[in-house]
Amino acid sequence: MRNKAPVAVCLLLMILLGCTSNQVITSITLALDAAEIALPIVAASTGISPALITQLTNYLAAVGQAFATTTDILARGEPPAQQAADITAAFAGVILPALPAGLPVAVVTAIEKVATLVSQFLATLPKPAPALTKQAAAPVLSAKDLATLKALHDRAAKLAANRKP
Repeated sequence: MRNKAPVAVCLLLMILLGCTSNQVITSITLALDAAEIALPIVAASTGISPALITQLTNYLAAVGQAFATTTDILARGEPPAQQAADITAAFAGVILPALPAGLPVAVVTAIEKVATLVSQFLATLPKPAPALTKQAAAPVLSAKDLATLKALHDRAAKLAANRKP
């Protein structure tokens, strides 16, 4: 009997494709969860190299850590331009590893969805204002979004503790 978990993960990710920008934080949480679930399941059944599994796991942990840092940045209440610069810096070291040909579709879909959502999130940040114009208004996050970011922060800390060198 074949394992149906990769199919379930793919279905979850297809549902996420229709999310609006207001749902980016929730979508990232779901995509990270899906990727973290799919990777070991698919890897065990397809023989993905341990080195690649480590790279992908480290990428997911780095994304989680960058969102944990984002939570801290937003909590400081700095001007929007400073928040955007600090958040961008938090993601600067998050590099998507090369996905080799032949990698199972469930893994590629899960990892690419995380990368796409990170890009969408970064695109929502205020752009640096030209010298003579007003700054963009600070992004307003709901209590639910802040709680979700806090959960990402906590999970990132847990992943960082388990991170392989």
